[in-house]
Amino acid sequence: MLLSQRDLGALLLYFLTTVLMYFAATSNWVVTLGGLGLGGAAAVIAYRAFPYVQTRVAIWKNPWIDPLESGHQIVQALIAIGSGGLFGMGLGLGRPRNIPLYHSDFIFAAIAEEFGLVLSICLLAIYVLVILRGMVVAMNARTSFHSLAAFGIVAMLGLQTMLIVGGNTKLIPLTGVTLPLVSAGGSSLVSTFLSFGILLGISSLNAEDEAKDIERMELREEVFS
Repeated sequence: MLLSQRDLGALLLYFLTTVLMYFAATSNWVVTLGGLGLGGAAAVIAYRAFPYVQTRVAIWKNPWIDPLESGHQIVQALIAIGSGGLFGMGLGLGRPRNIPLYHSDFIFAAIAEEFGLVLSICLLAIYVLVILRGMVVAMNARTSFHSLAAFGIVAMLGLQTMLIVGGNTKLIPLTGVTLPLVSAGGSSLVSTFLSFGILLGISSLNAEDEAKDIERMELREEVFS
């Protein structure tokens, strides 16, 4: 369905998340690398089959070949990021409307323009902290199902952030995914909130299990003392 709708960004996100979850569950390097190889082959086929993929790769290599049409998005995003400098132009002082889709796909470029490199890095640091805390939840989970569920949520959050930031800064081709909890979009926000709710639920179960373990240890100490 994603392929028929030409939503290759979401398709890439789900594929990479699945590969990471498989490796986390099995630690099988051979199958994991084989899956990545098949994904790379599929990417080559998509590049040859879909003209819009070829266009995105071309403007990723050099957006200035067509700065007014196909390369307009990334050109304006790079100009906005460069205009922000270290500390930004100030809240409300930027020109986000010059950036296409500034409220969704290019929200990071708009943030960098108004708040600068320093606060943009702070925003990324918040994502890193959330990911690290999520990894702690995954490692402390008492069942493999809860552990994989928590890891999958964290992996998707990290990959989604990397894809949109990389696309805005021209590190990778544009994918069209949103920045979690920041970009506008009802379905994106709802799915992110649901994911965080599941993660918090797993964390709560971990805490309850730890409390029960402590109670058992205290009872044993009382019995044998």
